[in-house]
Amino acid sequence: MKILPLLAAEALGREFRGVWIATVSNIDWPKQRGLSPEVAQAQLIEQLDLAKEKNFNVVVFQIRPQADAFYRSDLEPWSYWLTNKQGEDPGWDPLEFAVTEAHRRGLELHGWLNPYRANAAESQKENLSPLSPVHQYPDYAYEIGKYIWLDPGSDEIKAHTKAVISDILNRYDVDGLHYDDYFYPYPSYNDNQGFPDQATYEKYLDNGGTMDRDDWRRENVNELIRDTYNLVKNHNSHVNFGVAPFGIWRPGNPPGIVGMDAYETLYCDSKKWLNEGWLDYLAPQLYWPIYSSGQPFEDLYDWWNSQNYKDRHVMTGLYASGVMENVKDWPAQEIVDQIELMRNKQLSTGVGEIHFSMQAFEKNVKGLTDLLHSTVYSNKSNVPALTWRFGNYPNIPSPPNLSINDWTVEITTNWGDRSYLVYKDEKLVDIIGNHMFKQENKIVYKVPKDLQNQNLCFKTMSLDRLESGCQNVCHLGFVVDHFETCGDLACNFDLNENRVCMDGVDDEWLCHAVGCLHCPANQYGYRCLWENQ
Repeated sequence: MKILPLLAAEALGREFRGVWIATVSNIDWPKQRGLSPEVAQAQLIEQLDLAKEKNFNVVVFQIRPQADAFYRSDLEPWSYWLTNKQGEDPGWDPLEFAVTEAHRRGLELHGWLNPYRANAAESQKENLSPLSPVHQYPDYAYEIGKYIWLDPGSDEIKAHTKAVISDILNRYDVDGLHYDDYFYPYPSYNDNQGFPDQATYEKYLDNGGTMDRDDWRRENVNELIRDTYNLVKNHNSHVNFGVAPFGIWRPGNPPGIVGMDAYETLYCDSKKWLNEGWLDYLAPQLYWPIYSSGQPFEDLYDWWNSQNYKDRHVMTGLYASGVMENVKDWPAQEIVDQIELMRNKQLSTGVGEIHFSMQAFEKNVKGLTDLLHSTVYSNKSNVPALTWRFGNYPNIPSPPNLSINDWTVEITTNWGDRSYLVYKDEKLVDIIGNHMFKQENKIVYKVPKDLQNQNLCFKTMSLDRLESGCQNVCHLGFVVDHFETCGDLACNFDLNENRVCMDGVDDEWLCHAVGCLHCPANQYGYRCLWENQ
């Protein structure tokens, strides 16, 4: 765990600000099943616009809620939560659309998958598509109360899951892949009757396995995490892989913590995943208030960061929906206080948070959205760099190659440019998205009205989230090496000074035309010659 000596990560303009968009049970999107493409797309655009406007920078979009797909797949059926009938073609590809529109807004998009849940709607058990893994692998799909769950110990399920992951990575320009806290099912789902994997375990023993069943189950999940990380990195080392486990590893860690034992009940050794560095970020779901008696927020946050032996990122999962009256009825200030508490730790690896979920911000519950935007998210922030990927020799990108005319900027793109950043007075003011897979030679960016006639710095951000130096555009709308080339923003002359506009004057005592009433505004090369009376 590294400590920045003076400034927290956010003060350097780098903070992961994510929001989950849940599709299961239509929690966040789409608002209901069976919508037309036009209506569903408009709803998603509203959510992405809100994320950009309120200075989030990552959306974690659920694309495989129950062994089905919110994208076109030959391996698994279209989702019931999209079309109202599993396997029915919606006529468009939500993941492709979401990636394009997120990148257009300078947002990262992480695809969120549930690895083992195969059905979460009891009414659909008899209507699952023939392509569902429930029908492909009937010997390893178990009814668990109203759910159907795939067996994590089955070699067939392991191979199928890897195929799904590889398919997404090969066809979609996602910035990350993401699992939440669902691995082996919560015991209550099966009325505490246990998980019916005896046959799979006996097969393991027959093949020479020696672990007891609990350790074997944990190793099945460990294998999933380790293999997913390797698949992601072998495909593209710049794609993030993150997991958001239950917020308590084991009761008593740290001392005084009480609650469910995820190590024993979900067979999640999430501490080990972080210890070993089998992921790029861990987002433990700390869904308790700061002063919770059995789950104090700060103690848990400190403990998780103390387990970060490989200096990965710890992006805490925050319960924005806890502000809703029918959930926890927290004050909106609770979420702000949690963010400020984490920032004050000044951990270079504790670099942000992910909020569950988008509906709390769409509804602006108790003014939460406005409160964050006016306080902790008042400025834009870039996502943190993957520092462990480049070691001591980072490959710093070159500044963008751009031209400008009438405050319309044209950027010549290069493969490896993740996005382009606009700074004013050393503060990030806009992010210009770029496609890696479907890249055009040029990106056209119209400088917003409130940034025109300002000195701006344009930077390139690489796939590793590293930033280049500046390509400067001065307040006159010209690309320059140094802002001084364009002169001062204003001339502070006394009224008794004579001024005259001259062309091509070169003198250190000259002030640029922008501040001089006797020269036409924004005329490059014209300077205001002045003489003291």
